[in-house]
Amino acid sequence: MENRASERDGDMAIGETDLIMNKFGAPLEDIYKLAISFYRGRKHSCELMVPYEKRLLFMAYSKQVRYGPYDATADDSGWFDLVGSDRTKAWKDLGTLSTSDAMSAFITLLDVVCPSFRDFVNEHLQSQVNFKSEEHEENKVQSDFQAMNDLERFEVQRQQIQEALNRQTYHQFRAYAQQQFVGDPIQVWNYFI
Repeated sequence: MENRASERDGDMAIGETDLIMNKFGAPLEDIYKLAISFYRGRKHSCELMVPYEKRLLFMAYSKQVRYGPYDATADDSGWFDLVGSDRTKAWKDLGTLSTSDAMSAFITLLDVVCPSFRDFVNEHLQSQVNFKSEEHEENKVQSDFQAMNDLERFEVQRQQIQEALNRQTYHQFRAYAQQQFVGDPIQVWNYFI
């Protein structure tokens, strides 16, 4: 019975991870990093007013992602630290929640608490797409420019060689051909044609 429940939880976790990926259009780890950045930035600037219980959940999920299931060595709360005690209790309550499930829960909670998070993610992903397309365009222009430079350089070199050869006299060519094709007058003649 317990195996079936864990299998179902595994199926739900995969489904939730896929749901996050479909909802936001990026891998779970990338969205989680954006969620952490968004949460910290908005929390410190007082733009995000989150109830105490939700903040405890955010802290517990982030600890679960960073350290895994509750570990007393990673717990940094003291005896008289009431917030730390509440945070520790919330972290313990998560049990053996997997890292990906904790990431998904953090993202989902943030999306519920602050709907502007989705717009933030969309803007970030769009700016990444724009940056990559601009970078690709720059690389294409640069490679075209490099190919053009190589072609011009080759043409200049060819012209310089042609001019140098044209400056040489018929006798120099004949002497060179005779050195190259000793005793073979037909090859010497073909060299000039």
